[in-house]
Amino acid sequence: MSAQGSGIEVKLDDCQRQTIPADQDPSAYIVHEYDLRDVVNLLWMAGAEGVAINKERVVGVTSIYCVGSTVMVNETRLSPPYVVRAIGDPDRLEDFVQNPSYLAKVKEKARRRGLIFQFHRSSSIKLPAYKGSFALQYAQPGQ
Repeated sequence: MSAQGSGIEVKLDDCQRQTIPADQDPSAYIVHEYDLRDVVNLLWMAGAEGVAINKERVVGVTSIYCVGSTVMVNETRLSPPYVVRAIGDPDRLEDFVQNPSYLAKVKEKARRRGLIFQFHRSSSIKLPAYKGSFALQYAQPGQ
């Protein structure tokens, strides 16, 4: 089921520099799946009622992992920019995102490597419905 409400949007994008110093690792200048997982986990910790990355709803069975230079979410390939939307108390969500103790690695990459890390409140966030399926299993009495 889709959801709508107030909350926060967090944008992550690769560094936009044309050249990267030869002595630097190019992977330090891009968004990785663990950056997205850190943002999603923080938003859940802050009390988000629902979360999506781009147009993919994040649920308990969602996997977020890297495949080459793209990120897979719910078996869908995504590429930057990544917009993580969360429905919940905007004050609380923003407080968590702004807190210097949280997302330290992402914020450091933004400061030192030019990774795009932006966020803003929104009074009208729309989250898509989860498109996957849930494999339901149940216990059976012993014989």
